[in-house]
Amino acid sequence: MDLKEQQNIFSLAAGGIRLTNRTMPSILAVLVVLALVTFAVMFAGEKLNIHPIFTSLIRTCINMYASVVFWRLLAAKADNFGESVSNSMAASFLPTIYTIILALIIGAVMAVGTGIMMLLSGVFLFGILVLLALAFLALRLSFAPLAIALKEQGPVGAIIYSWELTGYCFWRLIGVSVLCLIGPMVVSVVLGLGMYITVPLYFADSFNLAALTPGWYAVLAAMALIISVSWIASMATFLLFFLNIVYNRTAPHFLSAKSFHL
Repeated sequence: MDLKEQQNIFSLAAGGIRLTNRTMPSILAVLVVLALVTFAVMFAGEKLNIHPIFTSLIRTCINMYASVVFWRLLAAKADNFGESVSNSMAASFLPTIYTIILALIIGAVMAVGTGIMMLLSGVFLFGILVLLALAFLALRLSFAPLAIALKEQGPVGAIIYSWELTGYCFWRLIGVSVLCLIGPMVVSVVLGLGMYITVPLYFADSFNLAALTPGWYAVLAAMALIISVSWIASMATFLLFFLNIVYNRTAPHFLSAKSFHL
């Protein structure tokens, strides 16, 4: 796929699936490492009687770190930049801190907007307008995490970068965002309904978790893997869209010089 030429939504989706296939070994390696770290955190929290809220915060930070690493791994493959897994993980610590700050900023704005919407819930029209404003804001800031992970922006710089870049592709952004959200959700619902119907029928009235055989555990593990892959393919598709816009607006590769920082 030539990202220097404008791509349609279907070619981006197909490219996202191919990119996921190319990147999956690296992503699985990172998942294993972070799963072990998460397990260690949970084990330490239980043994040291740490309040669950703190272990939850640590797990959230680990998840944000994982997302930054995934963006970098996918972008390195898409851009043929050749960044190794270890380099991606090492380079993701500072962007993770920026991503946490960005999440706090956006979360605060969304909380205020939600509060206003609840206050105006008695006035249907105003509630709808606030909801549309929040959706618009979420779309315009959707490139901010990528700007942090790939363009070395700080939280404020990422917001400015995303706002300017999404102004060039707002209507295409809506279509790509809907595809990236609905695709994995459809996969999850279809597989979930299939298991919800199949497992009780197979075990009839005697179903309980203890009755699951190793074969059923393998099926459940395969389902979890398929759902995870669908979400990663969604990330890859959105990343290709981002790079396609960047290449058409600015410069040569995803680590190109930044125009903002903080």
